[in-house]
Amino acid sequence: MKRGLKTFARAVQDGNTDGAEEMLEKIVQGNMKDRVWKGYHKALKGIIEGLNSDNDLTLPKQIADDNFSLEKLEKLRIEMDERSSQKFRPENEHGYSAAWSDVLQVIIEDAKEE
Repeated sequence: MKRGLKTFARAVQDGNTDGAEEMLEKIVQGNMKDRVWKGYHKALKGIIEGLNSDNDLTLPKQIADDNFSLEKLEKLRIEMDERSSQKFRPENEHGYSAAWSDVLQVIIEDAKEE
C-alpha cells in the first residue's frame, strides 16, 4: 500500500478535504510506471474534487455521507481492481482504477473493524 494512502482514504471517508489534499502530495509513486502513476494521481485529485463539489451525488460525497453499504463498496472495489488489470486499457486508466481500488480497500477494511 502506498505511504499516506490510509490517511487519505480516511480523510475522504470523513469528508475532510483539507486532510485529503494534505496527504495527496505525500503519497509516493512506488514502483509504478510514469503513465500509470499519472492516472493514479489523477484519480486521487478527482476524489478530492468530488468531495469539494456542490453535487451531493458524487461517489466521494456518497462515501463520506455513508450512503454505500459494505457490500456495494466491495463490489465497486472488485470492479475497479479488475479494470486496473485489463490489458486493453491504457496505462493511465490502469492507475486511475488502481487508485480507486486502493482507496476503497482502506474504507472497507476500516468498516469491517468497526
